[in-house]
Amino acid sequence: MDVPEAILLDVMDGTEKLGQVLFIHGHQGTQNDGRTNDLAKWILRNIWRPLQVLTDFSCNTPATDWRLRHARDRMI
Repeated sequence: MDVPEAILLDVMDGTEKLGQVLFIHGHQGTQNDGRTNDLAKWILRNIWRPLQVLTDFSCNTPATDWRLRHARDRMI
């Protein structure tokens, strides 16, 4: 089965085209040349995650600042 990485859909109102919507899966901008991806996985697994556990620090949660969240939403 061939699964596309992205889908571009036209948004229509009857026969009038209102615009387009792009659906993508995450990490499309992540470089994946093998070595870079393997190194990133190793760093996350062996350094970053244990550091988060030791310091009880997590930045893997949604922004709690509504203005920042809105700004990120607009950028995306």
